[in-house]
Amino acid sequence: MTGADLIRGLRGTLVVVLAVVALSGCSAGQTDARPSVVKKEIVHSVTLATSDIGGDWRVYRGPDVESCSDHDEDHVRYVYIVERPKSADDDVAADMRKLEGSWEHAGIAVERFSTKGENPTVGLRGFGGPVTSIGYVSYYGGYRITGVSKCAPGDALELSD
Repeated sequence: MTGADLIRGLRGTLVVVLAVVALSGCSAGQTDARPSVVKKEIVHSVTLATSDIGGDWRVYRGPDVESCSDHDEDHVRYVYIVERPKSADDDVAADMRKLEGSWEHAGIAVERFSTKGENPTVGLRGFGGPVTSIGYVSYYGGYRITGVSKCAPGDALELSD
């Protein structure tokens, strides 16, 4: 694998992660729950997804609080991203089927996607249910799961660690 292959793969993954976060606006996923509740929900949803697939996952980001206020009052959401390298035993198609079933059971609407090119990125985008959005990405070097919680009343500066 060349450095150019690595950059192409990471670029594709970054585009997917940014798309999931960008599409997760607050108005569609707003709740009156406390910030601690939506934080637990997104961590739980991502953790269930990693359990469905298996393997040793590491935290890439979060759960980080950020503002999602598009109203007069403050609102926050949590972003949680985990990743792991691929192994020879991985079956991407089977993993996607497991996640689709699990997410649909949780009330999350799921759609598949893939990029083009020599080393395509494939994955799932999920919206609704206990999350604003959740995404699964399989690229040549690994897996990544990105979760964005619903928005809850709160101040991101006060809640940041």
